Amino acid sequence: MRDLHGANNYQQLLLSALALVHEADLVALLRAARKHPERNRAIDALNRELNNGVRLWDAFAEPSPVHALFAEKLPEFRVRVPFPDHLELDIGLHSLPSQLVTISARMAGTGRVAELIGVVPYYPEGLPGVRWGWNLPIDLN
Repeated sequence: MRDLHGANNYQQLLLSALALVHEADLVALLRAARKHPERNRAIDALNRELNNGVRLWDAFAEPSPVHALFAEKLPEFRVRVPFPDHLELDIGLHSLPSQLVTISARMAGTGRVAELIGVVPYYPEGLPGVRWGWNLPIDLN
């Protein structure tokens, strides 16, 4: 197993993302999504930290506003690179209803967003107010 040098659970999420992309790419995605109407509290909290000159590693450290937010529920911070110039970041909190969004962008090189494709909410538990599949209540009587 690797020596994580005291990385907390949330810093480990960041390390997983940094295995695929540069920190500058993550910062560019967060900056591109900062005024999008579908952004969530995690995007806002990380952008506030970036505005204060805090690097992502320190933003996920304890104590910090991002660490406190992520400690509320199960956090998500997952990167995908579906195409060479395309980057996606799932970010937010697993809760009911979900506070998760996917930031999707076409990149123009390291740390540069060519086009913000979208900031799209997603609900692994099912759409709010829609009862179907595994989220149906079970009557045990």
